[in-house]
Amino acid sequence: MADHLTDMARVAGEAADIMMRWQLIRVRLHHGITIETVAERMGCPPQDVIQDMERPTSNPTLGTVRRYALAVGALLSREIVPEIIAEPEDGS
Repeated sequence: MADHLTDMARVAGEAADIMMRWQLIRVRLHHGITIETVAERMGCPPQDVIQDMERPTSNPTLGTVRRYALAVGALLSREIVPEIIAEPEDGS
């Protein structure tokens, strides 16, 4: 049962990550900000913005997400939520 809950938590986390990136892209589009402008504000080439943030299969670092959010005029809020699944075994 714990393995099933762990898998569900992982999938839910991945879905939340994708939704967060999509929300940031929507903010960019709403404000009419181009990828080139985002890249300039982030200090990286436009291809990196696409590869790191706007490609569905990307897995950006938290720092990249934070810099992207600032570049599009959004505030990234982080929340730590204790998992409700069983503690991992320590191998003892």
